[in-house]
Amino acid sequence: MGGHCRMCPVRTDCLPESAKSGARFVYRSPHQHEIDKVRARQETRAFISKMILRKWTIEGLFAEAKQFHGLRRTRY
Repeated sequence: MGGHCRMCPVRTDCLPESAKSGARFVYRSPHQHEIDKVRARQETRAFISKMILRKWTIEGLFAEAKQFHGLRRTRY
């Protein structure tokens, strides 16, 4: 298990001094590639500008419906 960690150049930065096994277990989701692509897209200028637009249009409508029109406990 620790074969990869023993040969890793950043082992001292990654593992704490108290690591008994000398290895680190890293879990990656089977969908991690897609998650990484979505996170990268979320950092683009176009995505950020669309989220700013959504913040004051769509979310405002939801808040108004909840606060003034009794839709706090609505069923979708």
